[in-house]
Order: sequence, then structure tokens, then C-alpha cells
Amino acid sequence: MGSEVEEPKKTPRSQRTILEGDPSSACMKAYSCPPGADMVFRSSSCFSFGTASGPTTGVVRANSKEGRVRTFLTALVLLLGHLFLLPSIAFSRTIQVDGSNGTNCVTEPYECWDPAGVAPWQMDPPGLPNLAHIGRDLASEGEYIWTDASSDERTDFGAGGSDAEIDLLEFRITGDRNNLYFYARFADLTVFSGPGAAQLLITLDMDRITGSGIPWLAGFSETNVSDEAAWEYHFLTRFGSGNTNVEGFDPYGSPFFVGLSALSTTNEVIEVAVPWSAMNLPGPPSTPLRFTVAVARADINDNTCDPEFGLPCQSGINGSSDVMDAVTNYGDPGLLLDTWSEVQDDVIDYYFDVFFEPDGDVVSPVLITEVFPDPSGPEP
Repeated sequence: MGSEVEEPKKTPRSQRTILEGDPSSACMKAYSCPPGADMVFRSSSCFSFGTASGPTTGVVRANSKEGRVRTFLTALVLLLGHLFLLPSIAFSRTIQVDGSNGTNCVTEPYECWDPAGVAPWQMDPPGLPNLAHIGRDLASEGEYIWTDASSDERTDFGAGGSDAEIDLLEFRITGDRNNLYFYARFADLTVFSGPGAAQLLITLDMDRITGSGIPWLAGFSETNVSDEAAWEYHFLTRFGSGNTNVEGFDPYGSPFFVGLSALSTTNEVIEVAVPWSAMNLPGPPSTPLRFTVAVARADINDNTCDPEFGLPCQSGINGSSDVMDAVTNYGDPGLLLDTWSEVQDDVIDYYFDVFFEPDGDVVSPVLITEVFPDPSGPEP
């Protein structure tokens, strides 16, 4: 194990892992690592080790001949110092759920997902589609941030080959000591409430044991989640009926109403807050949660609109999935397909795990020490 720290070089994407903390550094410019990235879930990975006095930077470069990453001692020392030696300065943010895109961050700091004093929503999402990272600021406050491929929505209800109403562009998760928060940004929300309104359907697999929970998505959606993400709790928005609370389902599939949601046709945003107590938790979980996220249109009873019936919106059991968009890479992260590629078998196979700090915000489970590239495969 060496101790050198090198400037980044143009190594193939499948053969490099980057530790990144300085938005102006050559590493960021060379590899397009987004500012504030804690982790990019791809063969090229970015981490930021921020402290109150500023971030630090190290570089790990793959050995292309051996196909293994040499973990540099300097980078490891930085990581261990961040994890064990530096004082804790994390403070979670309480989100006001009103559909804001953060335009009043400076005057009302607890309104925002991003820190006060920073331009609205500038904890940057990944720059590539169907990719997630953990964004963190210098106070170590974290968000899970997913960039969804644009125009990958199903167009059964749309005109002209698109349906911007349910085209998910970005999805975020954070929390505080009392609540779990979700943020979803769309291409063009136009229905504030009533039939045809966009609907978020989110499941939480609390134990991450294959097949131990419930597989179906609610609302007669004719869609299941993966067996590996069978859920204990499930939440969906109720803008179809004009309600701002959230419908939940417990581990027995029994419904209840809880929390708060907001939809803004100005900001193209849906925000949701669900108390940890609704999941039978005293506060943020000590183990990760597994999420599946889908988008549909809702009818007046908050069931999913069946695309076979078209508009005006009607629900029903008619043989195929009602999911119009989803957080997914379609099972093939190297290709940009569409939502139908994911749900044509009536199953959303994609899921993701999120870890939380004791005060509720999101943290990444580091450490990546080595990668195994495929030297015979094509470059992404």
C-alpha cells in the first residue's frame, strides 16, 4: 500500500475510483464529479470529506494492468480522520412541506433542503441520468439525490408522444429526528388536484429480507415490487382526491392516513413528510431502509389511473401496470431505455438502500477499497 497522491489522469472510466472534495480541483474538472458529492453509484465514484474549515481531497487511481485499485495511504488517513477523529458537526434540517423549490432559503432557512445562504437547491444532483449520489454540505448534512432520465415516462395519457405531467426528473430523500422527507421534481405539473394528478408511490422495506414483506403497490396499480424489496410500509400521495395527507399501509396491508404532502404547479415539485412514528420507529433508523419509488396518475379516489381506459382518468384491473415513471435504471445502467422497459412484466425490479444518521439526515456507507473492471468489455 503506497502513500503517494497523484493528479488524476485520463484512465478508462471502468478502471478508476475518485476521492473528490474540492469543486475547483482538476479531478472534478477531469471527471465531472458534481460539487458536494458524497458518493456516485457508478464505476467512477466521488466522495467529499468536508469539515467546518473546508473539504480535503485525495485521489485513488486504478492499476490498469492488475485491474485492482491501489488504496493510497493518504486517502485512507483522510477517511479515517473524517469517520473517527473529527468532532461531529451534523445538524439535520426540518423541511417545511409546501411545494417550495427553496426560493426563500436565505430568509427562511428551515424551509429548504439545501443549507441557508446557498443559492436555492444547489446541492447538485448527479449530472448523468439514472444515477444517484449522497449530497453533503460542509455541516455534513446529507440528502439522497437521484437524477431521473427525462422523457422516459410512459405516454399512454400524453399527447404528441410525451406526458410531462408524470415525467419524473429528480428525487430526493432526507430526514430529521421526527420525520422522513421526500422531494420529487417533474417536467411540467399542471394538475393541482383532482383526476389525473401526479401520484407518488413509495415503499419501504424495513428489514431487507427477501420475500418477508408485501409485494404489491397500492391503488389497483397492477404492479409489484421486487421480492428483494417486499415492503413493511407503503405511502402514496392523495392529490387525486384533493387531500394533502398521505395514505399509508402497515405490514399487514391495512391502510391509515398520516403526514403531509404538497404539490406546486409553479415549481413542478411534490414534497412529502412522514413521521418516523408512522413506521413504528422512535426516530431515525439505525439500519438502512430499502426504497422503491413509482409515479402514476391518480383518480378521484386516489387509485392509479389505468392507461387502458385513457382519459378521463379511471382505475381498474385491466391486465398491465399503471406505473408511468419510476426511479430505475431499467436493469441495464449502460442503456437509456424507458419506463415501459421496467414495468412491462408488472414488476419494478429496481430498489435502493439509504442509510440515516442519528439526527435523521442521509449518510453514505463508505468505504470503497477496490474495484474489478472488465478489461474485455466496452467502455461505458
